[in-house]
Parts: sequence; structure tokens; C-alpha cells
Amino acid sequence: NERMLLAPYLQASGYDVDTVEDGQAALEYLSKTKPDAVVMDMQMPRLGGDECVKEIRSDCRFDDMKLFVVSGMEQRAMKVPSGDRGVQRWFQKPLSPNELVDELASSLN
Repeated sequence: NERMLLAPYLQASGYDVDTVEDGQAALEYLSKTKPDAVVMDMQMPRLGGDECVKEIRSDCRFDDMKLFVVSGMEQRAMKVPSGDRGVQRWFQKPLSPNELVDELASSLN
């Protein structure tokens, strides 16, 4: 549900947005394209966010891709690293969409 709410907000903020339903679909999507950034939740069916981050970061094609997390889980509890080998920013739910847009603008420009 959140992806369906957040995608139009990001589009209205000037971003091209594609959505997928879970972590496995994200990896399949990434096998065909390389976006500038990925925004993901940690609790996804088929492949959780922590495993998805590991898979993405193990592929050197995505070294310069930005990863952002929007999650009700705490980063420490998920044991997902920050920085180049992890996520650029972790947004705790409830999310301020303006804060996400500001961070994307700052990180991508």
C-alpha cells in the first residue's frame, strides 16, 4: 500500500518511478535496468529487504546506486549497514515524504 502512495508523490516531485511488489521482483527488475536510486521497505514477501540489500551490494554494477529504506523496523535490529556497502539513509515510519524527497534531491544532484 505504501508503495502505491509514495510513487505518485515522488512522480509529482519530478522523479521517474517504477515500482515492484517485493524483493525478488526488485532483483529481477535490476537485472534489466540500473536506476539512480532504490527506495525499499525491509519487510517484503519472497525476499526481505536485508537480503535484497546484500544482493544489490554484492554486484559491482550497483556500486554508485543509492539505496534508501523506509521501514517500521530499526536499522540496528535489521543489521543492515550504512554507507557504500549498505544504505545511504534509513527512514523510520511514519515517513515524512518531504524528508525523503529532500534526501533524494541532495543525494542525486
